[in-house]
Amino acid sequence: MKKMGTLKWYAAIGLIVLSVCLSGQGQGWARGDRMIYVYGSEQGDQIECSLEPIKASVGRDTRVIWANESDSEIQVIFLHGKECELSTYGTLGWKMNKSCYITDKTIPPGGTTSAVFKNIGVYEYAILFVNKNRKLKGAIIVASQPEYPPC
Repeated sequence: MKKMGTLKWYAAIGLIVLSVCLSGQGQGWARGDRMIYVYGSEQGDQIECSLEPIKASVGRDTRVIWANESDSEIQVIFLHGKECELSTYGTLGWKMNKSCYITDKTIPPGGTTSAVFKNIGVYEYAILFVNKNRKLKGAIIVASQPEYPPC
């Protein structure tokens, strides 16, 4: 009988740990996703903006999600476009524009865009603030193994 009580105790602890690990999914990410937040607000004729993180390390087949937390419309642009186009999938609303790989439409405040990176490498990009003459630079660093948020 004592073994059965111990087994129930371990099962209860396991369920608690599992629920804590899964609770992060309601925060905008799931296992295999990486969030990048774009912040910006107008201060008179200036726009204060930031990118978090500036460099994101991910594993292969990780979906990177850019969340526009700014007051302005934005676009995401990869300057080495063809290389990036061939290294990503799941990119609805992206297009080649001359030598750049860019979001087809602007991303409104509160909106998102995403891409899944399948090839190892460093992919530099810029966030363009539409009609604001302002941009931020960032990089996606893709390694062989996915990196998951800690449980």
